[in-house]
Amino acid sequence: MHTRFKKVSLVTGLVLAVTAVSPTSAFASDADETDTISQLVNEVRPDAVTNEPLQVGTDRTLTSAASDTEIPATSDGILTLVGDAGIPIAVKLPGEGAVARVSDDNTVVYAGDAGPDIAVQSGLDETRVHTIAESEDQLSDLTYEFGNLTPELNDDGSVTLWAGADDGSFQMTAGAIAAPWASDADGVALETQYRVEGNTVVQDVTVDERTVFPVVADPSFQGDCGIVTCTMRFNRAYTLKISKFGSDAGKMIALVIALGASVGGVPGAAAGAFAGGIVAARTSIFSTQAKDFYSNGNCFGIKFYPGTTTSWGTQVKRYTYNCR
Repeated sequence: MHTRFKKVSLVTGLVLAVTAVSPTSAFASDADETDTISQLVNEVRPDAVTNEPLQVGTDRTLTSAASDTEIPATSDGILTLVGDAGIPIAVKLPGEGAVARVSDDNTVVYAGDAGPDIAVQSGLDETRVHTIAESEDQLSDLTYEFGNLTPELNDDGSVTLWAGADDGSFQMTAGAIAAPWASDADGVALETQYRVEGNTVVQDVTVDERTVFPVVADPSFQGDCGIVTCTMRFNRAYTLKISKFGSDAGKMIALVIALGASVGGVPGAAAGAFAGGIVAARTSIFSTQAKDFYSNGNCFGIKFYPGTTTSWGTQVKRYTYNCR
């Protein structure tokens, strides 16, 4: 296998500056390597991106206000982004503690680990986590752990992220990971796919003797409840309850708020915030649909556009998702 660029030694003792200091000036001593890694990522990415400006917090985290993304100070920290429905996506980065540096184009780079280098880019619509592996060994453990969500692999290679109550009565899509891509240093696309192990998403990349290292791999974490819509799904027991509400909007709203609260934290607040406007306007329709879906042996769900009251019922097949 071939290697195209040589790794540069890194001073890892440098700490981030306080809020009053810009990220670029805070990391100037590592600018050469940071910008080299950022340039490589931008060269091999399949699409052009624009990174949003970053702010440095007193706890050494970096924040992109435009996308509600908080980027950790070290490569073994937790990356957090919040989508339009208010549900947080928290993912542990696959690094070993390298300190964040910021390139001229606002790419956050973690270099110097025994593992792969990591580059995080945050835009308006998605947050991208790139791993830059300089050997085949570094490709063996590209794992992303979601402590608060349940990932599900889709047929197209993407992954849906779910928030739900512990008793399985309620689930809501929190976001999605786009189908993966990987490229070697010459821009040659490599075979890659995700697999799901519990609450962890693992990216596998296939290389051979023609692969030019470093290899760049990229999951894009989208915090908008999926590509277009959000979905609330109810289990069989709660589908039956909804079917009996008829035109009683108050009961249905109270139910959705209660189930949302059972998820806990921000997901519960998100469900509660959307429940009133979504459910009130369509209570009778939802109740009728729930009755039909239940009689078919299935479950009821509500799809909606984030930030709006535009919504419609959806049938959830028995034994899929939380339809038990």
